[in-house]
Amino acid sequence: MYELLIKYDQTQVLCETYAKMNHGYRLHYGNHLDQRLMVRIDEPKRSELILDFEREPITLPEPSFTVSSSLATVLKNTDAGVVLKADDKFQLFGKRLCQSRVFAFSSFAASEQTSTPIKMDREKEISLFSYQKFLESWYACLQHKTALPDHTVYLSFGKMPQERSSKVFISAKLIPKAAESLKTALESQRDWSEVFVSSEKSIDKTIRLGELLN
Repeated sequence: MYELLIKYDQTQVLCETYAKMNHGYRLHYGNHLDQRLMVRIDEPKRSELILDFEREPITLPEPSFTVSSSLATVLKNTDAGVVLKADDKFQLFGKRLCQSRVFAFSSFAASEQTSTPIKMDREKEISLFSYQKFLESWYACLQHKTALPDHTVYLSFGKMPQERSSKVFISAKLIPKAAESLKTALESQRDWSEVFVSSEKSIDKTIRLGELLN
């Protein structure tokens, strides 16, 4: 389960929780049905692309306030969007389909690149969050009583951010809810945390317990 928060400039326009990340979503702007139909007509032999446009849509809302021409352009260029999908090992992947440039910050992606943004190349799937890496860090912090890095995935559309909090045209925060609960338990009840951790450190059991704590 992931919580998604979207901002246009600095104004929040969406906050929802999504539970079917294993099936995948397409975060995009515009009319989903029209876009899906156009892909079927224009790209009839590209089965993977057609599948991506079949995924359940998360549609970026129309602005309820006056926006700059730059933001309007970025929204228009984000029509094809970004695919978000988790595999059976709870690793979250992202794939940019849109014309807009997209960058990601993540402390627990497969990449070791944590202090600088990861550029998402078009139609290339990248790791955005690995529960395996998160739990390895979580257990180490539990043992050594140290702080856990930020578990949120940050996406920036249209502009390369200098840091996670940089102002960009469109920003998205993806919060893995089980990780959030486990981090809270680690920070507030360290001794009690050791009770519910299975001895074999099973990823799926620990994540499901984290979701129950949420």
